[in-house]
Amino acid sequence: MMTIDTLLRVLSILITAALALLRERMTAKPRLVCYNSHTAALVSPAGHIYGIHNLVVRNIGKKQANNVRVGHIVTPQSQKPDGSILTNYVYNVWPTISFREETSPKGAYDLLFPVLAPKQQITLSYGYEAPTTASNITGLVRCDEQIAVAIDAMPAPHPPRVLVWYLLASAALGTATLIYALLRAGVYLIHPGLIPS
Repeated sequence: MMTIDTLLRVLSILITAALALLRERMTAKPRLVCYNSHTAALVSPAGHIYGIHNLVVRNIGKKQANNVRVGHIVTPQSQKPDGSILTNYVYNVWPTISFREETSPKGAYDLLFPVLAPKQQITLSYGYEAPTTASNITGLVRCDEQIAVAIDAMPAPHPPRVLVWYLLASAALGTATLIYALLRAGVYLIHPGLIPS
């Protein structure tokens, strides 16, 4: 026969498992971050100043990000008043991934990446001549699900997998113990004779 104490222990484990599944379902979404990994200025012997920078866009979430757009303030090329073409900047995407360029009727220029898988990142490298600067080129980074979070530092390496599993198991055990203690206290308050001393 199952005692009330055994029932509470089983119930606490089931509640902990349900909470873990609920948390997993709620956090399974794309999470875009972007950061500048490198910015530099070079001066040629002729005195021309060239700038370079890299923009990294990464999906750190657990679901794919759809229609990732990297907005730009200016287009790579524009037309001067005299009709000649002005190259504002050049760019390169690494690793090679399919994308397309879109220009809106109002002049907004985006690079559109159809899908960015979980844990996938792309690096956009830009080169330009003064007076253009890094802040004059890239704009908002977004996808269908959210706007990317701009971070100031490069992401740190992940801790060892064994440590992560140990911490998760410890948290689950602590949660189950807390739920068990709360259930036991609740039963004791309602009917003190059911719980043995």
